[in-house]
Amino acid sequence: MPETDLPRAKYIDRRLYTRDLGGAPFYGERIMKKKGVKFRQWNTHRSKLASFIHLGGKVPLKRSSRVLYLGAGSGTTVSHVSDIADQGAIFAIEFAPVPFKKLASVAAARNNIVPLMEDAFRPSSYQRFVPDVDILYQDVSQKDQAGIFSRNAGVYGPKFSLVMLKVRSMDIAMTKEEALESFSRDISPYEIADVKDISRFHKDHLAITIK
Repeated sequence: MPETDLPRAKYIDRRLYTRDLGGAPFYGERIMKKKGVKFRQWNTHRSKLASFIHLGGKVPLKRSSRVLYLGAGSGTTVSHVSDIADQGAIFAIEFAPVPFKKLASVAAARNNIVPLMEDAFRPSSYQRFVPDVDILYQDVSQKDQAGIFSRNAGVYGPKFSLVMLKVRSMDIAMTKEEALESFSRDISPYEIADVKDISRFHKDHLAITIK
């Protein structure tokens, strides 16, 4: 059975859950109560971060962590990060208007999510709203994913970074090996510490830990 050392997250009946910070379900997720405490299922097929953790990936996410989340989408994964970092803050960057509207609704029910409708390629545009962070998490569907990471890491200097590399967004003709080599070269002087293939849950995706 998988295990996790994340605070406020646990496996129940072999499924990953986070302890609910409050509010109604956000995306139809299953709710479980254990000894009077409510938990929300963190679906590995809906969240790349959940699949990474399920496959043994480690994230130093603490209750007080400050997280810069690039490519926050409609807030599915953001809501679970919010559950865990209940005493911290999640600065959620999303550029597309439709998912941002849903993200803003998720944030309205929490006091630790700061939704920002900004372009992740231009960290200077939201730098005044975001302090230094502990963790940089990136999940964007753009060609220059290495450039987006490097720009933000250069501004915020996170202690830990995790990038969900979307191979087909870089180049539809690239193999995962070629995409990884290109990404690694383009983020210099940063170095890749670990790579997990999460294609079992999310097709053509690699989870890359950067030091």
